Amino acid sequence: MMGERVVLGIRAGSDGSYEQEHFDAGAVIIHGFNVEDVDFTDAKSQDDIAKLIKRRVKNITPGSLRDNAAQIWRVRRLHPGDVVVLPSKSPGHEDEVWIGTVQSQYRFDKRRNLPSMVPVSWVTPPLSRADFASKGWNAFTPSAGALTRNQTYWELKDPQLLQVVASALGENVGSLQGSAVRLEVAPDPIVSTLAAETHLDPALLQRSIEVLRSDRPALLLAGPPGTGKTHLARALSRALVGDQSTTVQFHPSYTYEQFIEGLRPTVGADGHLRFTLVEGTLKRAAQAASARPAERPGHVLLIDELNRANVPRVFGELLYLLEYRGEGEALPLQYSPDERFQLPGSLALIATMNTADRSIQPLDAALRRRFRVIELLPDTGVIERFYDANPELLELENLVSGAQKLNEQITADLGFDYAFGHTFYLPDQLGGEYVPFTRTTLEQHWQEQIHPQLREYFFDELAKVDAYTVQRFWGK
Repeated sequence: MMGERVVLGIRAGSDGSYEQEHFDAGAVIIHGFNVEDVDFTDAKSQDDIAKLIKRRVKNITPGSLRDNAAQIWRVRRLHPGDVVVLPSKSPGHEDEVWIGTVQSQYRFDKRRNLPSMVPVSWVTPPLSRADFASKGWNAFTPSAGALTRNQTYWELKDPQLLQVVASALGENVGSLQGSAVRLEVAPDPIVSTLAAETHLDPALLQRSIEVLRSDRPALLLAGPPGTGKTHLARALSRALVGDQSTTVQFHPSYTYEQFIEGLRPTVGADGHLRFTLVEGTLKRAAQAASARPAERPGHVLLIDELNRANVPRVFGELLYLLEYRGEGEALPLQYSPDERFQLPGSLALIATMNTADRSIQPLDAALRRRFRVIELLPDTGVIERFYDANPELLELENLVSGAQKLNEQITADLGFDYAFGHTFYLPDQLGGEYVPFTRTTLEQHWQEQIHPQLREYFFDELAKVDAYTVQRFWGK
């Protein structure tokens, strides 16, 4: 499959004052223009954007209105797989140029100070300004001007600049499409297989594979319940390494000693108790990967529910090794200080994280930077594609529209992280065979899965749960 990706430049304030907002949110943030709190979700064109701006900013000139609407529309219409480039202006970081790949479409998160955003996975480490210069060309010189625009959001068209970005992403520069230059994504035969199995966006699948084949293959699949995070993690692992994988589920009592290495009590032949150094899950997976050093990846370590454990404590030295393993770094470990451990480049990590569980803490920034984060968001397109491929399994006409209405309401009440994923609306299996999804199935899923989750969300305001009913969103 051939995909096309828009490339957008970002200026996060004249002094980089908005940069941290972009990185903390893992997104492109709409800032400035005096419309930070305006919801552009329903805007379907640049004209719609202009109307919303004019309602908020009364004395704007026609020229400014047209320019501001064009810039905001460039962000609003970003799609998964598009690319953004952010040259840093923050003091001490002026040499950095950040590249991100768009993970999902625009959303309005009213819990944030700057709520208008498009989720992005930022590539780490960033490129430098030197990467955007060659003989007779520099993207930062006034004559070239590709990365020195005074606008906040603009489309990048310079072929040499796009070549740098494409190389950083492991892709090829494509052709002109109207006035916009786009990147042409080389098709991957695994993508079509995964798309048929998961019904997810091929651009998202392509990017996941690119991360797992890179020099720093650590992928974090994050999202609300029911978005298929573990299902995708297992599918990616099977597609890339077959049975050459290790799976572990983190939980509150999981420790460094279980994950890396630790002392375990054993009883010797003489009946005396001894403490023996035992390798943990990560070290065993690393050994398996070391046996296939030329493959990318050679072995996959799948960590389910990553943030249920005290991750910095469990990971220990692995935080450093994840950051610098492409440079061949090795470190002594806590229980074996006389030996140096190296994380092999052929070991890929796939982790999953539930973003809606309020009983667990979010990952700290240092750990999050070690992973390429791809958000799996509720996507009714998955439901539609599944039943388009299996029409005999759906016996409820308004399934998708009702799911959309439910998520619109939960987003208005709590935020997008609490929306219900598409897997709540897929059929059950009996004896390995799918059972058609009917009105009865919907009511069963509501009582057994969705309604209990709503009670958890509104645990301190249970009266609000009564406003959520099957009849309200799907009719009688």
